[in-house]
Amino acid sequence: MPAIKLILFFSFLFFNYSCKNDASQVKSFYQENHPIEIIEDAELIHTEFGNIKLKIKAEKIERFVKDNPRLVFSNNIEVIFFDKLSDTISNLKANKAVIDETSKLMEARENVVLISREGNKLETDHLIWDEKKEKIYTEAKVVITTEREVINAEGFISDPNFIEYSLFKVNGVISIEH
Repeated sequence: MPAIKLILFFSFLFFNYSCKNDASQVKSFYQENHPIEIIEDAELIHTEFGNIKLKIKAEKIERFVKDNPRLVFSNNIEVIFFDKLSDTISNLKANKAVIDETSKLMEARENVVLISREGNKLETDHLIWDEKKEKIYTEAKVVITTEREVINAEGFISDPNFIEYSLFKVNGVISIEH
């Protein structure tokens, strides 16, 4: 009987020792490779001085906090920009987006469409929104459709209103009034 107790004792020590995890390694792995939060069918509202500045609707949001704090939007995102009177000034849609929470930059990718309240439409595969500078821009190819023209360009910059904008490497049919 003492031999069985001795075998059980050593077996217990072996399994106990071999199954230990370093808590700091587990925590590091989890925070680097996995989101700390997942939200589905979300609607986020950002306000300033009591006024709605923008609304974000997304099918899925993942929040990461380690080293590079960010929000990852997949399966479609919509950002609605508002003026001081809470009227919609523009609408941005994309398949995917990432918001860097440190720099306040959002990168929208895949089937990006920006529509102003005047009906101007921008289509591209990559668009960056800089919240701090209040600018939307890209170096990618864009197609802008207005009431009177379709413009192809490579490079674009605008404010979130998408009323006045600059284009680079322009080609297409442009209507000029005399």
